[in-house]
Amino acid sequence: MIYAAMIYTVSTFVPLAFFHDLWRTLKYRAEFGARFSPDELHVHIGLLIFLSLLYILRKSRHAPLIALAAVGAVQFANELIDFILIIFADDSWNWKSAVKDTVKSIFWPAILAGLLKHSHPDFQTDFRNKPAPK
Repeated sequence: MIYAAMIYTVSTFVPLAFFHDLWRTLKYRAEFGARFSPDELHVHIGLLIFLSLLYILRKSRHAPLIALAAVGAVQFANELIDFILIIFADDSWNWKSAVKDTVKSIFWPAILAGLLKHSHPDFQTDFRNKPAPK
């Protein structure tokens, strides 16, 4: 019942049938154009977003964490769109697949962010020059 109300609310603002077709077309073209499986596509897109933002924000000490948060936000948006469109289309959603996609998208960016934050001197916070809290 809640899903039906949500879909009705969303469908009054956005023509979901058009958006569903557009979203699926973009995803299928990305999969078949790059010749990646959907799982590989999640890994590669996650790394692409992470490394691109890491390069753009290279002057910031918090660049790895910001880039990791951006990958998480994009993946969350992707799964939210999939959830809304799948519920709209056939009323069945596989949450295990969403968790698997999220883990595949965030795993390597999280490993790289942790390594960069703790080992690279440009991204480490220097606490020696700050006064101790009283």
